[in-house]
Amino acid sequence: MLSWWSKYCALQNETGRAEDEFVVAWLKQESQPVAPVRGAVAVQRPSETPVEPMPVKRAALLLGLLSLFVLLVMGLADKALAWLDKPVNEVSISGQMRYLDGQALASHLAQEVKAPILSLDLRSLRDVTLANPWVHTAEVRRQWPAAVHVSVAEQVPVARWEIVDC
Repeated sequence: MLSWWSKYCALQNETGRAEDEFVVAWLKQESQPVAPVRGAVAVQRPSETPVEPMPVKRAALLLGLLSLFVLLVMGLADKALAWLDKPVNEVSISGQMRYLDGQALASHLAQEVKAPILSLDLRSLRDVTLANPWVHTAEVRRQWPAAVHVSVAEQVPVARWEIVDC
């Protein structure tokens, strides 16, 4: 029995173009069946049953798991948002106040609060605070769990005294 190398060399010597013919001859040769080892039996599968490729099954499984994960996260995010968005229980005022009544301003702002803490419009509360003539500057911020804190700076009263000579 000749080895494949000796066949290759013989074809090359005869034709001069051994590459193409050798590959064609090598592909046409019939392979001999391999004898089973230690009682192993070759199982022939029927070719009629359609077998779904593994990548399609894997993609379907991953898509199903991903959609389940997204639904779970959306449900948890909704619950977390509902837990965080609590109604405002307290309005606190801070700053040095000599002429401004802090409790009256706090009760006025508490009446203006109509939304839960995350939905609260802080700019409108700041505008309501600045509408008071004694307030020079105001800073409104949320304070967890359910409070609004307002820092105010009071206007400095100034009087102009004019003496007129007659």
